[in-house]
This record gives sequence, C-alpha cells and structure tokens, in this order.
Amino acid sequence: MLRRAMKAKAAGFTLIELMVTIVILAVLLGIGAPSFAEFIRNSRITSKSNELLAAMHLARGEAIKRRVPITVCSSDDAQKDSPGCDGASFDEWIVFVDDDGNADVPSGNEGNGSFEPASGETLLRRSGDATRGISAYSNESANGYVQFGLDGFQRRHLGAAPVDLDIRICHDSKGNKIASGTDESTARAVLIVRTGRPEVTRSYSRIADLGGCGS
Repeated sequence: MLRRAMKAKAAGFTLIELMVTIVILAVLLGIGAPSFAEFIRNSRITSKSNELLAAMHLARGEAIKRRVPITVCSSDDAQKDSPGCDGASFDEWIVFVDDDGNADVPSGNEGNGSFEPASGETLLRRSGDATRGISAYSNESANGYVQFGLDGFQRRHLGAAPVDLDIRICHDSKGNKIASGTDESTARAVLIVRTGRPEVTRSYSRIADLGGCGS
C-alpha cells in the first residue's frame, strides 16, 4: 500500500498550464476593463442627469401646489447649512421657495433667483456633492437658475421673457461623443422649455446644437 501511494501521481498544475491560464485571464481583463469603465461612466452621468430632472419636476410641482415661485439654482456650497446661488455651472444645485418670505407673493418683487433664508425662504432639496470627472454646462450660466411660476410655466424675475433652457451634463474625458455608432451621446442634456416641462435627452445631434460640452 505504501509503495502504491508513493507511485501515485501528484495532482496540480504544471508551470506551462499556469502561464497559459494567466495569459488568458490577462486577455479577458483587457477586453472587459474598458467596457466596465464605460458602464461606470455612463451610470454616473445617468444618475446626475436623473437627479437634476427630478429636482426640476419637484420645483414645478411645488410651484403649482404652493402658488409661489420655486427656483432651482446652481450652487458651489450646496452641502452647507446656508447654501447660496453662485451663478456658475450646475455641478451642484439647490431647490427653494423663492418668495422672499411673503405668502402673498407681491408681483414684481418675488422670485429673484437668489436664496435668502433670512427673508424666510425655504430650502426644499439640495444636490449631492459634485461628481469628479463630470461637469455641467448651461445656456443660462450667467444667471444660473431655473424658475417655475404659479402656473408651472417657466418664468424670469421682474417679468423678463423666459427662454428655452438647457443644462448639459458631460464626462470630462468623453465630452459629447457618439456611443455605439448611433445618435446616442455619451453626454446628457436636461431641457426646460418655456412651458416649464423638463426632459432629458442623449441625442448627439441635439446636444451638439445646444453647444456640446465645454460651453
């Protein structure tokens, strides 16, 4: 019995078999890693655009329900106790009741696009932290806010004429590029028409017409 056990062949891998296995794994990782990175990148942009879209729907719904102007503004300090509207990009944002604390909403003075908690304005929602590698661009970067009136329509302060607004959400390394040989972009755009209806698009041509990524 002892002699038979000693003659038994030892189980295991040879060095050549181990090297072949490592090469195969390296090839599979080389193929799969870019796809996985693309999946993560796409998920982050989708999450950011859907978060912003939900904020627009909330603002519009609250404006109709409360019968006061509701504003979504860009903010560099959305996570602070008293965040402000900075007029830059929508990497971060806040949603608030923009009535200067006056329940009667006097025409002409309400809805100035600036969060003023000292005047009694209420913060309704704030974004998460800015996501590294993702930037937002808007055709209203100078004003930095989107506002909804009592009827749910988009409005501007002091009766200024509203315009169709867009906020483009782009990955810094990808920009507005065609994904998978279609008209689908690697970027997203949140659109708010003058009637106040918000939507998200990932059409490459439509985002390009809006200015693409970087402007």
